[in-house]
Amino acid sequence: MDKIEIQFNNKTKMSFTVFVFVCFLYVVAGILGILGIFFTDIDAWLCVISIFISVIVGYIFMKRLFGPSPLTIDDDGIIDNTDFLYFFNIGRIRWKDITRVETKIDKQNDISTKHMLIYVSNPDFYIGRTDGFKRRRMEAHLKVYGTPIFIRIDNLKYNSDDLEALINSRLSHK
Repeated sequence: MDKIEIQFNNKTKMSFTVFVFVCFLYVVAGILGILGIFFTDIDAWLCVISIFISVIVGYIFMKRLFGPSPLTIDDDGIIDNTDFLYFFNIGRIRWKDITRVETKIDKQNDISTKHMLIYVSNPDFYIGRTDGFKRRRMEAHLKVYGTPIFIRIDNLKYNSDDLEALINSRLSHK
């Protein structure tokens, strides 16, 4: 079997690009503020804070835009890098651990979000690899959905039904 890398869809990539551009504008405005060219009545420390925050946020968005594939499917399993800030990425999910997959649509305030629930035979192993807020989030998912692995898929450049079929076909060959 070959390696399949699924990227973010164009809408998500455009959002990342816009955020990087806005961060760049904030950095430029902060530098001009420190030099007294653009903002003459603002303290320099506000400009420094603006630059600092903008560089950090811009770096995070650039990393997502040009970083690793959000979802990779290979012979060893699935690698989840779909979380926006990398904090909630699951990492590798081995084929031998996966029992089944299911697509779920969450509707909140007229906004629907598609998630893929990946059921595993040993959820405690995946929860044990985490700590802090990520651990509590995975424990809550396990309690509510029966699995700690909850991947957002509506921002990927792949049809959710086709993705579920692809993973199920790989599961049948494990």
